[in-house]
Amino acid sequence: IIILDNPIQMSITYRSQGFTDAIAGNENYRVVYRHAAGGEIEVSSKVMEEILRKNIDFDVILGGNDPTALGALAALQQAKREEGILIYGIDGSPDFKAILDMGYVTGTSAQSPKSIGRVAAETAYRYLAGEPVDKYISLPSTLITKDSLDNYEIDGWQ
Repeated sequence: IIILDNPIQMSITYRSQGFTDAIAGNENYRVVYRHAAGGEIEVSSKVMEEILRKNIDFDVILGGNDPTALGALAALQQAKREEGILIYGIDGSPDFKAILDMGYVTGTSAQSPKSIGRVAAETAYRYLAGEPVDKYISLPSTLITKDSLDNYEIDGWQ
């Protein structure tokens, strides 16, 4: 597994750390390389080009967000090396879901911006009313794959 993260963007850092924590101790998964990829298509594409020149053996890419994963895909396609590589993003973005629909990527983990906004507003109102609020609130995410894509709007957010 190659992880393309962005240590200066906390959301991507937390996602990458959550992933590595989840696979820790499972010998079926091995992170062979981890590199900052800026969270952008153009940056991650150049990073992936550099990784390909290093001849690192991998079969999975985890992008810290969807643009990062799409940049990796672009570099793999340019090098004609995308065959057999599973590519995962995080966000459930319309762009990623469109590429997922075409079969070029494997999946994206998504949360609902509407739910996040609703819970944030409700929490803020409770706080302003003097009620106690949780310091940390976890909302569920879902994995969107080609098999489950029909359950989501391709051209919108959840």
